[in-house]
Amino acid sequence: MVDPEPEESVAAPARSKALALHEIDGEPLVLDEDLGRELGMVRPTNIRRNIEANREELEGYGDLHEVRVKSSDPLGRGRPSTAYYLNEEQALLLCMFSGAEKAKEIRKQVIAVYQAWRKGHLRPVEKPQEPTTPSIPTDFASALRLAADEHERRLRLEAEKVVLIEERNEAFVRVDKAEAEQR
Repeated sequence: MVDPEPEESVAAPARSKALALHEIDGEPLVLDEDLGRELGMVRPTNIRRNIEANREELEGYGDLHEVRVKSSDPLGRGRPSTAYYLNEEQALLLCMFSGAEKAKEIRKQVIAVYQAWRKGHLRPVEKPQEPTTPSIPTDFASALRLAADEHERRLRLEAEKVVLIEERNEAFVRVDKAEAEQR
């Protein structure tokens, strides 16, 4: 089943630097490539081989949400591929199938992120805008304006990252406190 782009992303707790949840039709899902990166795969997209090899079992835990993605090559070379958004059970199974040294640690992260989502400790992150086709400056003044705009954009993105990291830290502290209270 090929799905549209995710409706929104949800910030993950601070201990998970790259693992974010994406909501598709109200269901929290993790991107296969993010999971591969967390597992320490040299090429995170290689996790897709495990998905294909274990597709039948993974589909026993729900639909595999497939999205066609363009090549990541900056020059646009290469063929598009299929990315997968995984539910909690599928992500946990792939951690086990991976045989990665960090699999136990990452399974714990996956469980913590989904628990935080269920408890409402995570908030949606604004979806980044699609890059527009860059315009080529025709004079020096427009080249300077373009450079200044790009510099401002980068500063704004860095400021947003700092806020997001602080919010992730606070969310994880709340989850840790709630878990400590339950014990």
